[in-house]
Amino acid sequence: RWNDLDAAVTRADAAEMLSAAMSLLESGESKLRQARELEIGQLIIGASDTLTRWWLLPYLQRFHRNHPGVRLTLRNGTSSQVLELLREGKVDVAFASRPERGEQFRVEVCFDTHMIFAAAPDYPCDFDRSYTPAEVAEMPLILLDRKAGSRLFLEDAFSRMGLRLKPEFELATHELVLAVAKSGLGVACVTKEFSGHALKAGDVRPLRVGWEIPARQVAMCTPERGRLSAAAEHFMEDIRRGRPTEKWAGRLATGEESGIIKTI
Repeated sequence: RWNDLDAAVTRADAAEMLSAAMSLLESGESKLRQARELEIGQLIIGASDTLTRWWLLPYLQRFHRNHPGVRLTLRNGTSSQVLELLREGKVDVAFASRPERGEQFRVEVCFDTHMIFAAAPDYPCDFDRSYTPAEVAEMPLILLDRKAGSRLFLEDAFSRMGLRLKPEFELATHELVLAVAKSGLGVACVTKEFSGHALKAGDVRPLRVGWEIPARQVAMCTPERGRLSAAAEHFMEDIRRGRPTEKWAGRLATGEESGIIKTI
């Protein structure tokens, strides 16, 4: 009788364990299905403040609106900082200046950006004449601080011409650079594609220069190895569909668009 009772208990325990295992399996399958269909999950994106404001924000808004069950997290930083987060696996996708060849990333170029020099309309300079690099280097410059990749890129461009930049203002954000330029305190180096609003409003005017700083490329970067989540794949496909055309990017640079992408 005791043996029969032990066998019955063992059978009951086994049945309970089997039922629990089936429930876990069904729950796991359900969560996988929900993740594939973007009902649940997480997406962590790395990008700079400026890039977020003037390019990414409408994409983020649409993704959140269409997939409220996916937790969306944004990590801000310079290009080098968000790429480091990507290396460490702390973000799923990083938007940054195109990394150097040899980096362990998959890279898709999104669009080009161009640097210009600009000042307040009443700043004491001649907006009709063309300035040389040496003349620009001697102006009271307003630049991003040296943590920014664009600042290092600019310094490298002038260094190749045998010139050294000695800015009077070194600031943390692109918007602050524009604000100080608007106040008439000097000549700012800004990204044309992110300054269309200020140019169109007449808050600043571009200086004519007799040379061109090479264009930079904004890229979408993901780990070279490993599988991306369904949320990351979906967001990246949105970016691919929404890349600005050359004509549209021109409207942005002249302030005809409020951001670097069309309203979506």
